Amino acid sequence: MAEGEPLILMRLRLWQERERGDLDEGKLLAENKKLKEDVKELEHSKQKLLQVEQVLQNQLSYSEDKRYKLEAKVAEATDECCVEAKLLRKTSEELRLARLKLDSMDSRVYLPHEVQKSATQDEKKSQEIEYAKCAKEISNTAKMIVSDC
Repeated sequence: MAEGEPLILMRLRLWQERERGDLDEGKLLAENKKLKEDVKELEHSKQKLLQVEQVLQNQLSYSEDKRYKLEAKVAEATDECCVEAKLLRKTSEELRLARLKLDSMDSRVYLPHEVQKSATQDEKKSQEIEYAKCAKEISNTAKMIVSDC
């Protein structure tokens, strides 16, 4: 019989050979012994495969648990990020409004100063114009006096 042949085919072949009656008792005993050894090997392989399957199931379960924990952490981090983003937008808007208010306060504080400065400059200009007129009158008067002499 060929190695690796399924057990059912081996039994079928054995039954056919028994039916033929041309096999002797020694060959049958040897075949029976070989079949028992094959069964033991198959059972041993089955046990190994069951152990490997159990290890794989444990690893899969561990991986799934770890994945679920990581997914929960990602969801938590995403929620935190959204909250922080909303807080940042709110704070940015408050800062923008505060800056506008500060700018308007600054312009009100400097406005009287600017008005005063402008008024002072206007006064200086009008004084300069008056001084220029007076100087011109004095000059004209001096010219007339000199021309009379």
